[in-house]
Parts: sequence; structure tokens; C-alpha cells
Amino acid sequence: MVYSTNAQAYRLYITEARYGFFVVDFVKAHVSDAEITILTTSYVNVKKLLEDNNLHMPIDACFLAVSFVKAQYNPHFDIENVVVTTKGYDSFEITIVYDDDTNRIVSTILHRVYQRYSFYNAVNELQSRGGFIVMGYVLPPNIDPNLKFRKQYITLYDSFDYPHESEKGYSEHYMIGAIPLNETSPAMFAINTTYDFASNGTRSGIVVSIPVSTF
Repeated sequence: MVYSTNAQAYRLYITEARYGFFVVDFVKAHVSDAEITILTTSYVNVKKLLEDNNLHMPIDACFLAVSFVKAQYNPHFDIENVVVTTKGYDSFEITIVYDDDTNRIVSTILHRVYQRYSFYNAVNELQSRGGFIVMGYVLPPNIDPNLKFRKQYITLYDSFDYPHESEKGYSEHYMIGAIPLNETSPAMFAINTTYDFASNGTRSGIVVSIPVSTF
């Protein structure tokens, strides 16, 4: 969920596992109010968008998490990019164009494909900040746990645009780093940014937490 300054409303993304996700704009009269007023509800058919670009999801694949990546300035439209992760397939960055007056979606564009790590499944969580995206992957349940595969990975991608990388109409990015984990408990992760006095700038890192249960 983000706050859209153009729409002057909160914007919530709700995944619909098989075909795409909803975009809901709503407002609250006061922060402490329990009730909300829904302004608009739109739907992004990601499955059709992929098919229009000759990308076909496996029959057992489904959409998981959606995260805001960036907003782009335009005097006539509200433009933003979001990433949706997919279990059993690659993950995708989509450009959404909203009408500046009605705040309804007028166009969706497949901007980038984030290539899946091997045969691992993405988890229902991702983090995005400062041009970088962190995704989690776990070993599929149909893989023999006795085989010597890592149980999960926390992976890093970048979401920067580079010249001459969109010959297909969209770009493709591969992971640029990974943290292997051999724990079966799902890891939680976040991007942490701190101020660095030595360089007079900021530096970011990935914070990983693994819940430990005792029985």
C-alpha cells in the first residue's frame, strides 16, 4: 500500500492469484477511523498482458505479492511501476498509467521480466527501495528434501533502466546477488537504509530474520 499524491488517496494492491491484481484507491476522514471510503477499484489482468507479449504462465503458476517500485512525472497522467511476484514462474514489473482526472487505469505495459532463480518458487513477499528489489525463493515441495539443495534464497535484483535492453518490448533482469539459507522456517527480510557519515551519503543493506520455533 502507498499514498498517491496525485489521487490524494491511499492505494492498495490486492493480488488475485490466477489472473492479476486489483488496485483500490480509498480515503479515511481521520487516521483513527475504522471505516474507509473507496474511491475507485481497477483491475490489472496480468495473465492477458503476458500473453500479449508471448509469455505464457505454467498451469500451476499463480501471482503472489505486489509492491510499488516508483512513480514517474507526467503532466497529463499518473504513472507508476509495480512488481508482482509469481509462484512457479518469473516475476514482472508493470507500468500502470492512470487518467489524471478520474484516477482510473487507462493503460498497462509490461516493463520488465525478473528471471526466476532456477526452479525455486517465489514467496509471498518482496521489498523495493532505491532502485533495488529483494525477493525470497524457497525449494518447491515436490523436491526431495534429502537432496543437497539450499532450502531458500534471499535474492537481489536492480530495477534501473539501461539503454538498448528492450528489443522485445520489455527488458529482462537477472539476480545480481543472493543469500543462501538452509533453514526451513520462512525468512523475513527488509531493505535497511542508514546515513553514512564517512561518505556523507546513505548506504543500504538487507536485513534477514529467521523465526525460530521450539516445541
